[in-house]
Amino acid sequence: MEIREISPEEFSYYGAACPDSFYNQTMASYQVNLAQGLDSHLLGLYDAESLRAVCKILYLPWKKIFKTAEIYYGPLFQESSPELFSEFLTALAAYFRKQPRLIRCRLAPLVKRSIISDNMEIQEDPEAAFYDQVLADHGFKHLEIPFQEQPGLQADFLYIKDIEGLNEEEMFASLSGKCRTNMRKAKSYGVQVRFLEASEFDLFRDMLRNTIQRTGMPEFVALPPTAEQAKYFKDDMLVPLAYLDRDHSEEILRQEIADYDVELERLAEQVQGRRTVRQIKDITIARKVDEARLAEIEEYFSVHDKLVPLASSLYFFTPSDCIYLSSASYDDAFNFSAVYAIHEVMLKKAVEAGVKRYNMFGVTNPLVDENDSAGVLNFKKNFNGYTLQLLGNYEWKRF
Repeated sequence: MEIREISPEEFSYYGAACPDSFYNQTMASYQVNLAQGLDSHLLGLYDAESLRAVCKILYLPWKKIFKTAEIYYGPLFQESSPELFSEFLTALAAYFRKQPRLIRCRLAPLVKRSIISDNMEIQEDPEAAFYDQVLADHGFKHLEIPFQEQPGLQADFLYIKDIEGLNEEEMFASLSGKCRTNMRKAKSYGVQVRFLEASEFDLFRDMLRNTIQRTGMPEFVALPPTAEQAKYFKDDMLVPLAYLDRDHSEEILRQEIADYDVELERLAEQVQGRRTVRQIKDITIARKVDEARLAEIEEYFSVHDKLVPLASSLYFFTPSDCIYLSSASYDDAFNFSAVYAIHEVMLKKAVEAGVKRYNMFGVTNPLVDENDSAGVLNFKKNFNGYTLQLLGNYEWKRF
């Protein structure tokens, strides 16, 4: 077998039939790289004239005369096979021998190592050890470094919610009660969601600066959308924005209060049995909550503009996944559960798109308690998914 450079058409056709894919192994990602002036190529593994695997490879300069190679979440295969993966690495080594200035390759295969449930049950993939051995046999060393600690590394742990075959009602029923409560809370406050145009991406970047300052996360982990991505990904990239509109929020809350009043009046006319008394109590409590929220909204807008952006997120769609890649927010977003409003909209779109997974991207190792980023994992657990552990990051060096 040999690796050859392939056409965009070959890459796209083969990749579309792969059971798993990530956004940076797509034709659009390759076009973005070229538009940004980066040295990117499309490679195919050929067995005679049969295409058996593809990947996008990115070359980065190192100390002026050298370069490194990065293969993010690739290569892509239409069948899972450590033997075929070994053939790819053999052909890749021959391909690299033709490039004397290349001194390093980093590879993060889109291959499962294990599934870790939210109650910490571990389901090991029996083929993972074979992949490990194949990589070791070809001179690749496993990097034991969390992706948050070094630029260029890919996340080893992804939080995944399987949604294949679920309709919208079934999907929302599968979320935790806390998640659904926060979605209802955002609705009650009148949080709305629209999608940013490329000309508005500076708003995301401003939110991102606020998020970095608040959380202390490394800047290289923060991934804002770019105009090039919007141009080439088109409808496969969405940047939802959660925001408040004073008129809308007040209207929503006042209408809810009015509806409660009508229901309380109706119940007051009934025989006051145990069930009716309970309903009156529950509705009275809910009405008081809405009154408090209305007062909060009125006070909030006494010092804010009529329209207030709260939070935004970056999403990519592939044939297999809806990928929640990054998010940013202002401090006020938490008071109004704004991020949950975004997830509600995007979960609906994921179901409509017919993808297999709602991929919430990188989390810390759930088996390690003492880390500063565990809050991200705990938030994502509200969606009742699981942690997918990939093989991880591997590095080959010429010297």
